[in-house]
Amino acid sequence: MDPFSKAYNLLWECLESNRDWRTSVKIANRVSFTNSYHKDPRKIAALTADRPTVGIMPFGAKPQLGISSNTDIWVDTHRIILVTGTLNVKDELNPLKWEIIRSFKSWVDKFKNLYLDELPTYNYVVDFKMPSYSQMPFNEVDNLTIVGWVAYFNVEIRMKLPSSVISP
Repeated sequence: MDPFSKAYNLLWECLESNRDWRTSVKIANRVSFTNSYHKDPRKIAALTADRPTVGIMPFGAKPQLGISSNTDIWVDTHRIILVTGTLNVKDELNPLKWEIIRSFKSWVDKFKNLYLDELPTYNYVVDFKMPSYSQMPFNEVDNLTIVGWVAYFNVEIRMKLPSSVISP
C-alpha cells in the first residue's frame, strides 16, 4: 500500500482506538474518503439531527522534493472536521475536541510502526503536528437548517522518503 493511504488509515485508527471518542461518534457518522464502512463524504450535511459527525479530509501537501541526493520530504496535510448538533459547547464540541486531542497525543507509538512496502524496516514518518484549530457556530449548510458548531483540526504528517523508492 502507498505511504499516503497508510498514514490516512492510521489517522482513523488513532481516533477509533479512543474508547470515549468511539462511544460519542456513531460509525455511520464517521466520514471517510475510503471505501470503508464510514459514511459517504458527500452526505456530511444530509442529516440534520444526527450529530456529531467527524470526517478526515485529505487537504494537500507541502512537498520538498530533492532536499538531498537521497532523501525527499513530503508533508501530507489533512483536516479533521467535527460538526455538532448543538450550540451548547459542553454537550459535544468541548468533550469531542478533548477526545480528538487525546487520540493523537500518542501519535509516536502509532506512527513509528509505519514502514514502506519497498523498505520494510524503514520508518518513513518523522513528525506529526496539529498546527492549527478553528471553530465557529453555524446555522445553515446547503439550505438545511442545522444548529451547531463546525471545528477544524489541521494535521500535518511529515514523511522522509528515500529517493531510491520514489525514482521510477
